[in-house]
Amino acid sequence: MTHDTIREKVRSAVAKVMETGVSDLDDAADLYIDSVATMMLITELEEAFGIELGDADLDYEAFRTIEGITGFLGKFVPDQRCQG
Repeated sequence: MTHDTIREKVRSAVAKVMETGVSDLDDAADLYIDSVATMMLITELEEAFGIELGDADLDYEAFRTIEGITGFLGKFVPDQRCQG
């Protein structure tokens, strides 16, 4: 999965949890989401990417921005361009 595809899925999940439009989001802006919204977002991301994130895997600091979340998830989502 490409970085851009990951980012778009992250943007969609964030928009759903924050109940806002995707076009209203700034990838670099602090999301200012609380712990409940963060857990809801993690659930959305797990479903969107077909992954399971354990507590030991999580970097809550990365969940401050869409850019941070995208970079974080890049470690868990395989890059399909490299697969034969």
